[in-house]
Amino acid sequence: MHPEPWNPPTPIERRLQQLARRRIALDDMRTQERNRLEGPGISEIADSIETTVEFLREQIEEIDAQMRELIDDDPTLKGRRDLLESIPGVGERLAVTLLGEIPNISEFRSGKALAAFVGLCPRQFRSGTSVSASWLSRRGNTRVRRILYMPAIVAMRCNPVIRSFAQRLKAAGKTGKRLLAAVMRQLLVLAYGVLKSRQPFDPQYGCGRRHGRLKKNRLSAQLG
Repeated sequence: MHPEPWNPPTPIERRLQQLARRRIALDDMRTQERNRLEGPGISEIADSIETTVEFLREQIEEIDAQMRELIDDDPTLKGRRDLLESIPGVGERLAVTLLGEIPNISEFRSGKALAAFVGLCPRQFRSGTSVSASWLSRRGNTRVRRILYMPAIVAMRCNPVIRSFAQRLKAAGKTGKRLLAAVMRQLLVLAYGVLKSRQPFDPQYGCGRRHGRLKKNRLSAQLG
C-alpha cells in the first residue's frame, strides 16, 4: 500500500483551530451562566452572573474578530470560506469551524468518507441473529457535529437542495433525530463538494450525481 503523505496543518490553520475551539468553550460557559439565571433563588448573585455573561460575550466577539481577520488576510482560507458560505444554511461559524477542524477536507476521497470521519454515518448494532435499528457511530469529530446542528435546521428551510432531500426522507418515514442527522450529513457533503470542485454552491447541480462525474458536471460533488 502506498498512502498519500500526510500534510500537517499550516501555522495559520493551527491558529484558526485554536481560536475556533476556544470560541466553542466560551460559548459553552456563556450557556451555563445563562441557565443559572433561570434557576431559583439567584437574586443575590444575579448581578454577578450577568456581569460574567457580558464578559463572555465580549470575549466571544473578540475571538470572532480574530478569526475573521486571520481568514481575510489569507487568500486561500478566504476563498474557502466564501465557497462554504455560498451554501444556504452555512454561516460564518460553521465555515470557520470546518476550516479549523478539517483543513484538509477536500483531500477526502468522497463525501461519505468525510461523513464517516466526522461521525455522521449510520451504524447497525448486531448481536447474534438480532439486528437493531441503525444510528450514528458517534465516533469522529464531535465539535463539527455540534456546530452542524443549527445550520442543518436552517438549511431545511432555506436551502432548496436540503429542503428537497428532507422532504424525500419524511416521505420515506424518517423523522426526528434520524432526519436531522441525515440532513447534517448531507450539508457536510455539500461543503465537501464546493471545496472539492472549487465552485460556489449552485442548486441546479445539486441533483444527487456522484463526485466521480465531476469532470462532466462541475458541481456534481455537491451531493457526494
